[in-house]
Amino acid sequence: MSAQLNTAISFRHMTDGDLDAVMAIENGIYTEEDVEKVHNHMFEELGKAGCPSIDGLYYSASSHKTDMYAKPNAGMFKRCEKEVPHVKFNKGYYAGDRLRDLKAAMKIGAIPVIIRTGHGKETEELVMKRFSYRDIKKKCLVFDNLAAFVDYLETAH
Repeated sequence: MSAQLNTAISFRHMTDGDLDAVMAIENGIYTEEDVEKVHNHMFEELGKAGCPSIDGLYYSASSHKTDMYAKPNAGMFKRCEKEVPHVKFNKGYYAGDRLRDLKAAMKIGAIPVIIRTGHGKETEELVMKRFSYRDIKKKCLVFDNLAAFVDYLETAH
C-alpha cells in the first residue's frame, strides 16, 4: 500500500469516521476553524507521504437542502470545476459512505462509489433494497474500504 493511501486511511481513523464534520459544525461541536485545523493537518501528513499538491478542498458547513453547496446539491462541485478547470467530475468517480454522497455523484455525472467503512454498509443496504434508488444501484461500485477502491483504480486504468 502506498504511503499516500496509508496517510489517507490514518486520517480517516484519526477522525473516527463516525463524526460528520457538517453535523458537528451545525451542532456546535466543532467550529469551522477546528475543521480548517484538521484540513491543515491532513495536508501536512499528505505532504510528508509524498503528495506534491492538492488542487482544492471543498466542503459545506451546512446540510440544509436550500444551501446550493450542501450535498447532494451540485453547487460545491460546480464551484470546484470553475476554479480548477482540469477537474471534470463527470469523467470520474465520487466515493462516500452516505446516501447524500451517492446522490451528489449522480447529479454531477460521476460514478457513485460506496465505501463500506463508516456508514457505508447501512447505505449499501438501503440502496440495494429500495426501488427508488434503482438508478444509483445500476451505476454504483462498492468497496470494503478505501484501499480496495484505490487498488481498483490502479488496476482499472
